[in-house]
Amino acid sequence: MKHAWTSRAFLRCSALACLAIAAALAPGAASGALPCEADIQKFCADVPTGGGRVEACLEKHAKELSPECKTRHQNLEKEMGTLAATCREDISQFCSDVVPGRGRIADCLRKRSDDLSPVCKEAFRKAKRPASK
Repeated sequence: MKHAWTSRAFLRCSALACLAIAAALAPGAASGALPCEADIQKFCADVPTGGGRVEACLEKHAKELSPECKTRHQNLEKEMGTLAATCREDISQFCSDVVPGRGRIADCLRKRSDDLSPVCKEAFRKAKRPASK
């Protein structure tokens, strides 16, 4: 079954779908230096990881997040919006049957990484390794 998307919904879902990848691979993730770590502990400590559940929890508490976490989240949404726009044709070709949300689009792209267009592949690679502050 195909999922009808508006451009805004597509970009938002794609951004949230990739948020887990970018957050997990952000510089300092292993050392606990993530900007949202305290917010995750405060609001989402009992939320199991995986499937975009922590990201959904942070989204639910968006108005209560620390300034650092809000900024990081906004920056990631911009980066992932760019990724979604860059990979629009690849997403349409390889992931059109995937319902957006909970990292499903990112998982689909990752599984088809060998088939992605060079531009999308590069954008996806960069999104997985965000620049240091």
